[in-house]
Amino acid sequence: MRQRGFALIFVILIVLVVGVAAFFVGASRENIHSIQNQLAVKQSTPSTAPTTNPMSNWKTYTNTKYLYEIKIPANWTVGTKGGADESTFSSPVIGNNCKYDSGELCQQFYFEASTDDGKLEPSFIISSNDKVINKKESTINGYKAVEFEYFQALYFPSGRWQYVIIVGNGKFKYQLNYEENQKGDTISPTNPTWKEKTLFDQIVSTLKFTK
Repeated sequence: MRQRGFALIFVILIVLVVGVAAFFVGASRENIHSIQNQLAVKQSTPSTAPTTNPMSNWKTYTNTKYLYEIKIPANWTVGTKGGADESTFSSPVIGNNCKYDSGELCQQFYFEASTDDGKLEPSFIISSNDKVINKKESTINGYKAVEFEYFQALYFPSGRWQYVIIVGNGKFKYQLNYEENQKGDTISPTNPTWKEKTLFDQIVSTLKFTK
């Protein structure tokens, strides 16, 4: 009888031990699944870090005679001839204050305005030695425009490349000639090598016609 009693107690103890072990194993699995789910949520949640607008501190140049405005970097300047008023000048030169002799990249563009003649043709003469490549149509502020890369062969000392944009809004025609210069550069007559044209593209994206 005593042996049966001991055997019964032993069986009960084994059952209790197995039950407790199963409980803790189940709890551990639940904890693991909970941690895995939390990690998955964190990995799938997109970053909400604020993005910086590179044009947030730019200044606005406004031409009240030819009815347009354009944003330019804060350290860029607007130049005119003979001390003319920049707010009414027909062809200002807009560029960065570079130090060419120190090897800095110089960027500038001519912004020429004239009466719209309905033709998206440049105001300059393209000679037989010059080259026009990658000409395409585009739109600026909903108005039809043309863009192309222009190599002026006879420009001293070895020619120059300009990126030209021409757009008309029915009242005025606007021509933008962008160029880059850096001391020591070698100008290729076959293909231009733009270093910071993306900045010019950003500037053009801010162009607005004011009526």
